[in-house]
Amino acid sequence: MIKYENVFMSYNGKSGCMCGCNGTYKLPTADHITLANESNGYDAYDESSVSPRSVKIAVSKINKALAAGSKDAAIDNGRDGKPYCAYFDDGNRNTVVYFTDAIKSEIERRREYRRAKEELSRQKQIKAAEECQNQRYGDNGSTLNKVLPNGSTLLMTLSGFSKD
Repeated sequence: MIKYENVFMSYNGKSGCMCGCNGTYKLPTADHITLANESNGYDAYDESSVSPRSVKIAVSKINKALAAGSKDAAIDNGRDGKPYCAYFDDGNRNTVVYFTDAIKSEIERRREYRRAKEELSRQKQIKAAEECQNQRYGDNGSTLNKVLPNGSTLLMTLSGFSKD
């Protein structure tokens, strides 16, 4: 049995595409707006997206279908094996509820991925800068030797340039 308190958002629309072109996503409270926008990756939700009534209707519809043993209703597990969403598709309309814990876990996975990606990028930049400095600068850091495409060397010092 799905509990309203565990639902992060609901979708109700025509069967088929669920991008929002055939139906609407609704949030149970305004507290979910910021997290829903982060989950989406852009600001798709605002106060007009909040409808506790719509979410309650979706929960009730899915619960009734699950209790009746409908083959068109199910609870779908996410990557971690925990319930991600529950849905009912009667052939004409699709009703889905997404669970708060699953959405929060997904957002945290995305945050961790971004942090790891930024750290890797930062490490690569540091390594590249160190390699560049080691290849280019002399021992005292006041000269720069650059090999030109024609094979000659350009020596730059703090006082000026010379070409060998």
